[in-house]
Amino acid sequence: MVRRLKNLNTPLANKPYVAPRALGIAVTVFMVAELGGMFVGMFLPNIVTSRVGTQVGIVGATLSAVGWATLVALPYVVPGWRDAYVTRSGLKSSPFFVVPLMAAVGWMFGYVCFAWTCPWVFNMAFGNVSTQRFVVTGWTSGSRGNCARPDVGRGLFVDGPRAFCISRSDRDRVPRGSIIQVEGASTVFGMNADKRYVVSPDAGASEAPR
Repeated sequence: MVRRLKNLNTPLANKPYVAPRALGIAVTVFMVAELGGMFVGMFLPNIVTSRVGTQVGIVGATLSAVGWATLVALPYVVPGWRDAYVTRSGLKSSPFFVVPLMAAVGWMFGYVCFAWTCPWVFNMAFGNVSTQRFVVTGWTSGSRGNCARPDVGRGLFVDGPRAFCISRSDRDRVPRGSIIQVEGASTVFGMNADKRYVVSPDAGASEAPR
């Protein structure tokens, strides 16, 4: 009597691909760090970003875009991954759509993390107090919640979301031509706008309403 040995001739290509544990941990850390930094960066940083900080943000955003694009592209190009994650899951989206989309998303995540969140935290830990002054030329339309944002000629997405946040109810107290003095912890990456003052040539500086 001859017994059949099960799975003796099963080709390795038919077995689901299992990524190395170290790779899985690295991918998880990368995604959690990026998503956490992006979430924090969208609501909390009050950093007035310097040119160096902006450049660091652009470099970090580019690396992040490459990382997210690579992460999404691997299942389409690696034979074992394609069998495990594309064919078996029934994923039908074209890589020519998914990869550029995730690269764009990764770029946004990376810029928020490296231009706003990381410098903001670094300034709190190692910055020295300094001041800067800015002239109000108008008000942006990108204000959120109770936060009105004066236009000081720096662009809508250059500085952190709370860098020039002023209470909407007190917006009329800061007309065009006013000078806002910002004070806070500063490094080469920029300055945290911990305190904001409206400077009057006659009465000196008064704290800006929040």
